Amino acid sequence: MVDAVLPPDAGVTHDVFGESYSRLDKTVTTVDEEGNETVTEVDVMDRFKHIYVKEVVREPRMNFQRVPKLGSFMAVPLIYKSCLFDDALSEAVANWQDVKNRQEQQELDKENFETQQLMAKDAAIAAGQEFEPEERVWEEIKIDEFKTEEQKYVVCLDTMG
Repeated sequence: MVDAVLPPDAGVTHDVFGESYSRLDKTVTTVDEEGNETVTEVDVMDRFKHIYVKEVVREPRMNFQRVPKLGSFMAVPLIYKSCLFDDALSEAVANWQDVKNRQEQQELDKENFETQQLMAKDAAIAAGQEFEPEERVWEEIKIDEFKTEEQKYVVCLDTMG
């Protein structure tokens, strides 16, 4: 229903966000008496709970916007992480610019290091010494994860005509 807002304490719809209805684990690890771990995959119907009311007129917590009607009701939660907000975009752009600048600086540092190594090698050869190159590990510069916010929605289906 467009522009219809159901308060959290009215009806059964908000129950899909209760603890028993929000299990996002794909696997469950159990340990037996001997200390052996067993990993089992959780069935999708057990992970993503839903509420199903077979006969809505028999459910006392059912909320009707107008006149009660016969039928069934089902509510399915949609819970996901979204990065569709202004702060996420601003932080992602700033992080991308920072990473690009750091990568460019690292490339310059690598070039300078290689030049110094070549000069040191030439000097060692000219002095008749054996040259051992210096080993350097360069850190990997990566873009940070996007900032996200959890979004919660409910898809409701009914047969109340």
